[in-house]
Amino acid sequence: MNLNTIYNTHQYNYLLTNEIWQKADFYAIETNSSFWNKAIVITLSKEEATTNIEALIYLLQKQTKALAIWEEHWNTTTPTVFQFIEFFIAQRGFINTIGKKVSTKLFYKNYSETISNIIAKPTFEFTKNDNREVYFNLLDQNTIINVICFDDYWHEHNYLIETKTNWILYHWSSANY
Repeated sequence: MNLNTIYNTHQYNYLLTNEIWQKADFYAIETNSSFWNKAIVITLSKEEATTNIEALIYLLQKQTKALAIWEEHWNTTTPTVFQFIEFFIAQRGFINTIGKKVSTKLFYKNYSETISNIIAKPTFEFTKNDNREVYFNLLDQNTIINVICFDDYWHEHNYLIETKTNWILYHWSSANY
C-alpha cells in the first residue's frame, strides 16, 4: 500500500465527504510515562469500508478529527484526498509512505508488549471516543487476517490491521522522541 499512489488519484475524493469516518471508534490507551506515552487504536466495521484503501482514508480522517487536526487545518472545508494525504505525509503522520505486509504473529507480539507496558503504569487511562472506559483488549490475534506496517521503530509504530470484522489503525509513539 503506497500513500503516494493513493493521493495521485481522484477516485477516492468522495470518501472524505460521506461521513463514514463518524462510524469509527477512537480508543486511547495512555499513561504519563515519558517512554510508553500513548497508543491510539481506531476501529471501523468492514461493513463500512470494503477495501484497505477506503478503510485507511476513513481511519486517518477519524484520527485527524479526534485529535482536532482537521479543524485546525481545514476548519469547515473538506480537502481533496490529494490535499489530505499530502498534508499527512508532510506532517510525517507515518514515517514511511509505503506500507508492507508483515507477519501477524510478530505484529501481535510487539503490539501486546507495548500495550502491556502502558496498562502496567499507575497513571494508565483508557478512553473510547473521549469517554473513560474499563480497559478491554481491543485486538484478538485469532481474528487478524492481514497487517500492513508503515512504521515499526523503537519510538513509533503505525499499522493498518484487517480482522474478520474490522479495519484497525494502530499508532503508538514515545514521548521521548
